[in-house]
Amino acid sequence: MHGLADMSGSAEPERVHAARITATLLPTLRVQPEHGRGFTASEDMPNGDRVALISDGLWHRRFGGDPSILTRNIRVDGDNYRIVGVMPPDFHYPDPLAELWIPLRLDPAARDAEGFGFAGVARLAPNATIESAQRELTARLATLPESYPNIYPGLATSGLLQQAKARALVRSLRDTVVGNFGGVLWVVAATVCLVLIVTCANVVNLLLVRAQGRAREVAVRAALGATQGRLLALLMTEAAILALAGAVIGLGLAELTTTLLLRAGFTTFPRWNEIGVDVASFAFTLGITALVALTCSVFPPLTFSSSYVKLV
Repeated sequence: MHGLADMSGSAEPERVHAARITATLLPTLRVQPEHGRGFTASEDMPNGDRVALISDGLWHRRFGGDPSILTRNIRVDGDNYRIVGVMPPDFHYPDPLAELWIPLRLDPAARDAEGFGFAGVARLAPNATIESAQRELTARLATLPESYPNIYPGLATSGLLQQAKARALVRSLRDTVVGNFGGVLWVVAATVCLVLIVTCANVVNLLLVRAQGRAREVAVRAALGATQGRLLALLMTEAAILALAGAVIGLGLAELTTTLLLRAGFTTFPRWNEIGVDVASFAFTLGITALVALTCSVFPPLTFSSSYVKLV
């Protein structure tokens, strides 16, 4: 369960995106707080201690990254909570905007559970599949009226679940978070590769035309004793400078475009708040730049006239 909550303490009150989670969520996701700890089983019970987890962004924005944050108390919707942990910067579950997590505090032994208002996260047993888990939960769904007669009075005898053919829906976490955007990303990547190939072909053609005009210069350099390796190194250096300039401009435009899209509220893309130019993007760009530089510097001497090739 998640939504907005009023938070106060140490500064002006503000509305933050909060989520109620069980103590088993973080172990299930195999995520550990960046600082402190997660919730214990006793804290997740109805009469447990009121504790809270905050996001890394909230920690720095609200508390200035105070290292003594684990000794601080806050008020959430009028109740006092003790901060016991700070989550990693890339943790944004179940809401991309979530900044505060508090225990759900359900009693698993209670017979008056709150119905279908919760989202569950689980790991498949060894050798289990999504289809088998869905069949098992669908069978369990049919027994809910008998298990919780106080919540579903008369539902067991009405046969409404059977008539509606209700069934459980089990999806992988990846499909839930990413959805159908994986295919879209592959299409975008393929389009970018095609544009890069066309651009490289155009650049090679321009370098061919330029190199043909430099045939006399190359002949003079060869006559003065320039070896084939030095001439090729000259071409590679010029192509590398050209490719590096394009990479710098491309990275700058990518960073600017990403910033403008995020500020404009581009929130329909999954995990949109993690989009940006990072080390992996820089390394990929550097590798592509080296490949383009090599391509643009090798093709001209191979495709010139035979006399030019001999000079090189």
